Amino acid sequence: INFLQTAERTFQETRKELQQAKTKEQYEQALGHLATKLFLLKNKKQQILKEYPEIISTKNELYYKFYPNSEKTKKALFQLIEELKKVPRSLKGSPVLKQLEKAFANF
Repeated sequence: INFLQTAERTFQETRKELQQAKTKEQYEQALGHLATKLFLLKNKKQQILKEYPEIISTKNELYYKFYPNSEKTKKALFQLIEELKKVPRSLKGSPVLKQLEKAFANF
């Protein structure tokens, strides 16, 4: 199961994209990519949970067996969140920001 590795890579790639963004359009493009990737990850997560329902029904032992890199993924997510805090205020109300909020809410 590569779910967490894929999530970690997604967070790292988006953080780099945001760091390189200079214009409103570049920020919107990076955030749009993130929203799309989050929807894809959510679908992948649902697929994994269908294939391995025991992940939900048991305690941490099995979770960590399936997700050994969860700490690295959490770190990548927190680094991404720090980068998201730097997104210009001028993007408030942008459709891509609403799309991203929806993606995170459903993630």
